[in-house]
Amino acid sequence: MITLDILRVALRWVHLGAAVVWIGGTFFYLLAVRPAILSPEAAAGWRKLRDGVERQFHEIVRLCVWTFFISGAILTYDRLTSVNPSLDYIVVLVIKVILVGWMVFIAGGLRRSAPPAPAAARPKSDRGRPGLLRRWSSPAVRIAIVGSIVLLLAGILNVVAENAIRTQ
Repeated sequence: MITLDILRVALRWVHLGAAVVWIGGTFFYLLAVRPAILSPEAAAGWRKLRDGVERQFHEIVRLCVWTFFISGAILTYDRLTSVNPSLDYIVVLVIKVILVGWMVFIAGGLRRSAPPAPAAARPKSDRGRPGLLRRWSSPAVRIAIVGSIVLLLAGILNVVAENAIRTQ
């Protein structure tokens, strides 16, 4: 029994670690890397730096996605077979899986999309526009938002499962 508990903890740790790396890395990219490489000062070498960062991060995300799927499938099977799941649990789980699938779909499209030009390279008419809507619709922003929702749903799943265990 203790060995199975250690395996459960290890799988949850790996699953959470993949989430932290992917979602945390996306936030780091959005809040630190992208503003730095899109600044006018970095205009000269921005494409080479951005391409290198995106290539490396894409490989990390690919590993995180596989880690998510494998550990998530095992953890889901374990949870569904060890606790009689309520309808609430099933609904939240389905929503979480759909959102993760959407994140994977968006992440697959990140490498195919053309990077935006730095501020200095954009036409003057574009520089004056706020561009908030354009920035909020980028794939990285969508992944950060949906990933945050997925993390919230994971917390809700834990609470629902703990309540189901208490009532048994």
